[in-house]
Amino acid sequence: MLRCLRIIFSGMHLLLEKTIANRISVNRVIRAKKQSTWQSIKKYSFLKDFVEVLSHFSYTNKQFSSTRRVSEVLSLRKNKYVLHILCCFIYISVNFLSAQNSLQPTNLQPTNNTFLYDQGCILSEDDIAYNLPLVNTYDRPFHIGQRTVTTVDLNGPLPGVDHAVTAQVGFIFPTVTIDNEINTSSGTLQSATITFSSSPTGTPAGVPDADDLIVIFDAAGTQLGSIGINQILGPVDIVYGSNTMRIQSIASGVYSVTDAFGAAILETNLESFIYNLRYAHNAVAGGGTEGNRYMIVEVTDADNTLSATSVINVQYFPSATDDINSIQANATMPVSGDLESNDIDLTAGDVLTIAEVNGVVAAVGNSFASTYGFITVQTDGSYDYNVDTSNIAVSGLRNGVSLTDIISYTIEDLNGNQDFGFITVTINGVDDLPVATNNINSVTVGGTTVVNGDVIFDDDGFGVDSGDRPLALFIWENQFSAPGGVFANLSGPVNGQSRTEPVTGVQVSFVSTDPDNIGIPNQNQVVYQTATNGGHTGYLGYAINASVNPSASTVLTMSFDEPVVNLSFTLSDIDWSQNDSWQDQMTVSGNLGGTPVDFIPQVSGSVVTVGADTFYGTGSVPAQDAHGNVVINYPTPVDQVSIAYNYGPDATAADNGGQIAAISDLIWQATGAPRVSEVDGMAGNVGMVYATTYGFITINGDGTYTYTLDLTNTDVMNLTTGMTLTDTIPYTLIDTVDNSGNTAMANVIITINGPAAIPCTTPSAITGLSDITIDEGDMTSFSAGGGTPGILTWAVTPTTGVTPNSGVGANTGNITFTTAGSYTITYTSTNDNDPLGCNTTETAMATATITVDPVAATCDITAITAISNNDCDSMSNQFTADVTVTFENPPATGTLELTGDGTASVAVGSLDTATSHTFNGISFTADGAAISLTAAFSDDAMCTFTEANAGTADATCLLDSDGDGVLDSMDICPGFDDAVDNDLDGVPDGCDQDDDNDGILDMDESLCASGFISLGQTFSSTSVTGSVANLFAFSGVDITIDYELLGSNPGVTPAWSSGVTNGSFPVGPDGQVFNTQPDNTNFPNGDVAQHTLNFTNGPVFDLEFKIGGIDNQDRVDILAFNGGVAVPVVIADVNLGADLTLNDNSAVSSAPGANAPSNSIQVTIAGPVDQVIYTTGKDNGNAGNVTIQLYELTYCVFLDTDGDGVPNQFDLDADNDGIYDVEESGGVDADNDGQADDTDGDSSNNNGVPNSANGGTGNPPIDSDP
Repeated sequence: MLRCLRIIFSGMHLLLEKTIANRISVNRVIRAKKQSTWQSIKKYSFLKDFVEVLSHFSYTNKQFSSTRRVSEVLSLRKNKYVLHILCCFIYISVNFLSAQNSLQPTNLQPTNNTFLYDQGCILSEDDIAYNLPLVNTYDRPFHIGQRTVTTVDLNGPLPGVDHAVTAQVGFIFPTVTIDNEINTSSGTLQSATITFSSSPTGTPAGVPDADDLIVIFDAAGTQLGSIGINQILGPVDIVYGSNTMRIQSIASGVYSVTDAFGAAILETNLESFIYNLRYAHNAVAGGGTEGNRYMIVEVTDADNTLSATSVINVQYFPSATDDINSIQANATMPVSGDLESNDIDLTAGDVLTIAEVNGVVAAVGNSFASTYGFITVQTDGSYDYNVDTSNIAVSGLRNGVSLTDIISYTIEDLNGNQDFGFITVTINGVDDLPVATNNINSVTVGGTTVVNGDVIFDDDGFGVDSGDRPLALFIWENQFSAPGGVFANLSGPVNGQSRTEPVTGVQVSFVSTDPDNIGIPNQNQVVYQTATNGGHTGYLGYAINASVNPSASTVLTMSFDEPVVNLSFTLSDIDWSQNDSWQDQMTVSGNLGGTPVDFIPQVSGSVVTVGADTFYGTGSVPAQDAHGNVVINYPTPVDQVSIAYNYGPDATAADNGGQIAAISDLIWQATGAPRVSEVDGMAGNVGMVYATTYGFITINGDGTYTYTLDLTNTDVMNLTTGMTLTDTIPYTLIDTVDNSGNTAMANVIITINGPAAIPCTTPSAITGLSDITIDEGDMTSFSAGGGTPGILTWAVTPTTGVTPNSGVGANTGNITFTTAGSYTITYTSTNDNDPLGCNTTETAMATATITVDPVAATCDITAITAISNNDCDSMSNQFTADVTVTFENPPATGTLELTGDGTASVAVGSLDTATSHTFNGISFTADGAAISLTAAFSDDAMCTFTEANAGTADATCLLDSDGDGVLDSMDICPGFDDAVDNDLDGVPDGCDQDDDNDGILDMDESLCASGFISLGQTFSSTSVTGSVANLFAFSGVDITIDYELLGSNPGVTPAWSSGVTNGSFPVGPDGQVFNTQPDNTNFPNGDVAQHTLNFTNGPVFDLEFKIGGIDNQDRVDILAFNGGVAVPVVIADVNLGADLTLNDNSAVSSAPGANAPSNSIQVTIAGPVDQVIYTTGKDNGNAGNVTIQLYELTYCVFLDTDGDGVPNQFDLDADNDGIYDVEESGGVDADNDGQADDTDGDSSNNNGVPNSANGGTGNPPIDSDP
């Protein structure tokens, strides 16, 4: 009874789940946030409660606290019979269902991840990426009928159904792919059997070692425990989706998998369960049996069983142990050792070899340049290390201090398994005498006469100067030893803090930026005081987790309060997740006084360099290894370094995962010593201008110097071309900050060259040549460009079979090739007299190859060319072109057909010539595209030719210049919106002289200034932005002019010269103008001055003004608007003549300098208009001032006599006296509609004025009513 009820309820629950899953289209999502089917069911209230009851009976052994909830559910459905059955079932299930067995875990060596995002500690495949939960929902149909297993594929999308995995001893591995696939005809199955064996047949079952384990995870990816495969397990019940999976041993090494309550198992639930049943071998101390184990998965349904196999290859991987050595800083002989002497491989008889040095395969057996020396590592692990005594960081080491050189290496066993280690070579300092080397430089009379250099750091062929320097070891965990207060052994963020290094006394300040907040709080840019990364314990750590891709980098900037030299540090743990989740990328930059400084990187082989400053990882780097490191070294002084951290190019996920990287301890040397203590034997000359034999020099204590040639010196003045003088200045180098140290002497040697010979200008590159192929007997020609200055000549080689074969000039004319073969044409430009008197002949050459094919007498179409007649029809948007088809040996009959973008046909007997025919007037669509045509002779199927670009079609000529939606060809009122017609007389307001058809002209119903309007204000300003109000006031309207400098650096580029002022000029009405004078303008680059006229109480119309003083490539652009909509602007010449260039709303003048009223243009805007913008600047980048004047401005304003808000020109009763204006003006209005009668019915003939109004010229605005 109980079993039947359980099966019934399980089936009902399964059917409901599948129905709902199909209804809401839930698909299986792998590695996503879990959304249970139960949450989906909740969306459907008519199922929610019932499924809740069923789920308790079908899939759990949990007891209800009462039957009240069940009664409430079923009473809503009014089904008492079902209620009774359920109540009975609850009673039975509570008392008889068995409890689940618990799994007793066996402890494995755990993965040691100190922090959440420490991917540097990836030790096995049981990392976070492999333990994400699987979401099991349903995407397969529910079948009733035959129940067979159709697919058991443990290899997912890879070929075949069997899977193979190499299992390293001591680590946990999945035995199948995450996307393994199990399919049945019904979507469910009865059971599965999993057999482990040393035989691919599965017989006998069991594995060879007690350390062969299975490790069980739940559906959320949590490890539940492990047990030896040969031990007896279970039963153990684990919930996977809607199934409670029961696994138990049925024999040693053989497990059955069923549903604990007899329910059918969903395919997806078994797929997830098998993926989370993992393998491990725990014989980490050795003694384990290497080789293959076979996991055979058999899936059973009612009608059949299918199986597939995972081959588990158990291997011991080699283990590299890090090495150390030491050497003196002045050693001339190498130190040696054996990198493999302490490395381990537990596989009997295995042989280890060195596979890589610092990640570089090619470095094995060859010398590899490390940060401070050179190492040669052989395949057997033997090595020699030589210190680089020429490195100034090494030569500057004092006795008692040391540097470390870290080089990673890779060991490999016979199976190709690898591990990584590194050798640390400690370089111990010695006391050395300073070394000063001569420094050379040169100046040239008539050329460079001032040169700079650095006697200490410049290498002019003699090496750099060297001497012992104070060495700073900036150890992060010592400098930031205080706890951060959030995580143990982590400091607080270094942002905003500073530290002073005690040996050199240099203070380092730290500033962090993170504009997109990708840094993990209290883990990013903090000091990890005890953790290991890149083989180094204690470091500054980066930790980021961006939710948006791409995101801006998080950046740490380190600023030194004085320059330091030989700054070195290591970027650690630069690696990759091997998927799209995360990838370390760091970008390094350095400066000295704001000027970029180059650095030298030592890059491990698994790190890719982009450009000279960016590095991203491609390998997987454990924390104790160094093959993901990049050593950064600044050999010359630097005072600021920035390190940006972000995701690399392969981290393409929309929501990136967490990642970390690190910066090792900082090492630098102070720049205070060695230093220059004397110049020419005198300490007082250091840092001072010192007169030399032929010039003047200043040598500073830090080694920098400036030499200036004395052009008044008699010997210098007498130098001629090819002659030289030498100026030698001795200096003394000392290796201490005080004067107690050791010294060395050298010279600054300046070579003074006589005036340089005058070289002839090298001709420009010869252009226009390209290789061609022609037929035997054909003519061709070449035309070259460039080669200036100089004389162009050409020659063809070989010279036989071609006529002519040489010539002078850019054009060859027709050349005939009578013999097949390959020819070369060579153009040469020779210049021996430009500039005049030059004495070094210069040439330029260019060649092209002519391939001449032998010709058979066959038809061949060689070209199609379309030449436009420029006759585009704006109504049809069609134009015509003449199409010429070039051919050889046409057939004697048939037609020449032209198809493609244009069509035509001509009989062969009517061809123009034996080699070409022109089709005249072929129609094409004007679309500006390439014209594609095909020519073919009808009687020769092989004689056809297609030209995809026979020419370029005319641009479309369907124009709508004023943007009113009416093409220009149909435009009623060009420049205005045709749809705006207040009196509906068919004449748009823009062209209508009587907008209300009352017979009175608009100009008579408005108020216009009787002459030019006075400027009305005095002002002067050089502010970058500003405004002047109450200008040009008339009838309640005035103008406010806003001015502004626009460009790359307003106030500098461009700038104001005299700025914005009122000025006095001989113009009307009172000589006052609006004067503006910007400087450093460049109109094409956007460096301009802009002036905006805003009409207070506008708009206005019939606006006119002049702009004068436009000269010397001044440019003025003028735009006008009403309510933000552009209105037409008309620009006319006043007195510029041929010096004026007009282009749309732009005026450019080449006239010589003169102000208003000279060099002027007239601007007319019919309006209405409420804003005018004019922009000024030099059109050719001329650095001179732009000085222009706005003057003689006048406009009209709208009148509203009755104050009803309707201007008179739109008001049929402007004075609101009840009598139409047409009647008051004596007009004719027979129908008394307030509009003058239009007896001829054609208002447009009179520009919108009815013809009854004085014959279309308008009635006078006379108020004739009593």
